[in-house]
Amino acid sequence: MSNLSFRDLFDKFPSSECDTNVATASPGGRFYNRDDMYSDSLSVDSVNQDGADDAADLGSNYMYGDDEEEEQGRDEDDEDDDMRLDEGFSDGDGNDDNMNSIDENRQDKVITPLGDLILVVGGNEVRVRVHSAVIRDAAPTMLNGIQASERKPAELRLPDEEPEAIELLCKIWHCTTGLASTPTPRVMFLMAQSASKFSAISRASLMARIWIKDLSASEKTQDLWYLLVTASLMRMGDYFATISRHLVMNHSGSFRNLIGHGEMDSVALQLTLALEEVRSKVRTRITDLTHSPRRETSRIAASSLCSCDPEGRQLQSWIWTAGDKFSPLDISTSTLYSIVHRVRNAAASRDWANWPCLRNRNHTHEVSGIPASINTEMTRITEATLGLCLMCFEDGDVEFGTCCHRGPDDSKMILEDLQGRQLGGRREKTW
Repeated sequence: MSNLSFRDLFDKFPSSECDTNVATASPGGRFYNRDDMYSDSLSVDSVNQDGADDAADLGSNYMYGDDEEEEQGRDEDDEDDDMRLDEGFSDGDGNDDNMNSIDENRQDKVITPLGDLILVVGGNEVRVRVHSAVIRDAAPTMLNGIQASERKPAELRLPDEEPEAIELLCKIWHCTTGLASTPTPRVMFLMAQSASKFSAISRASLMARIWIKDLSASEKTQDLWYLLVTASLMRMGDYFATISRHLVMNHSGSFRNLIGHGEMDSVALQLTLALEEVRSKVRTRITDLTHSPRRETSRIAASSLCSCDPEGRQLQSWIWTAGDKFSPLDISTSTLYSIVHRVRNAAASRDWANWPCLRNRNHTHEVSGIPASINTEMTRITEATLGLCLMCFEDGDVEFGTCCHRGPDDSKMILEDLQGRQLGGRREKTW
């Protein structure tokens, strides 16, 4: 240390330490500060040897680490950790609480780039960035003690939810521009399930009603099934009735097969049972009409009664026709719409009104009872099938006609729609 100059020492130490621990003296006894040392050309021989030794000890402590240097090192380590967090590294607890944790390569979703909450959804852990204030207002049960900030967003894991459904709900709650496109019926169904789970039906019902109006134009049974469950969960009684009626009249297979893998729940199971019950009742009425016509109906509008029994012959002819074209097995395996259409065509296919008299060949009996009664009764059956009543369904009852919740005015409005007016973007087939 005897060959070390003061300039070298001052370059290594803070000035405060040198001022307090190192002193240099002139022949006149004056102490020099740092500026004096740089301005004067003093050699190491003019330095007090004790002061030089103290300075050397101080320099040794500085270079090999004193308490202040260790504290400064810890501060630098903390700054490095903060930089790593800001650059997207985990904080050690598995939380990537930062803006860059949204990875576009993983198809993550950014509902709002300034959001302070990241939803980690599904088994693939799709990350959806949202505002916690919006989520807390729309679905309070979703956030349980979550505290978030824009600088370090919090994470909320939803492993049992579908990413598409949560993304759609968040778009609705945030009123984003992505709402212009109509989702698929299945996504609507998943969205309704998530909204029901988090008690957020009211905040999503408006957009759901707009979308279900367009989607109900579909003729695909599977799509209509998803829309029916959606209407049930989101309490849309009008669409619940019309869609359930369409399924009853146009689906011939098992309603149980419409439930997808992993989609079975109490609501879906109850719906399949209710639809099957309604369809069975309608099929029974049609079978009774076609195979058990009453003899007295054939006497309607008969101009004369004769011992040749024209009404009996008409009745027997219809029974043969019905037995040939409408067997109970055929009715039980065909759609109700096709059965109604075929029965009416059969009733109008022959001249049922004019029957020659077997006693007087120049005389004809006018008997229009069978076709008239068939058409009248078939109209009553179809008009009585209004679809399931949502309120009755929620009470555990199965009502598909007028009930305590649907008066004559409601039934009339439904029937007007079913007879050919616009109904949710689709024109219903007329009977």
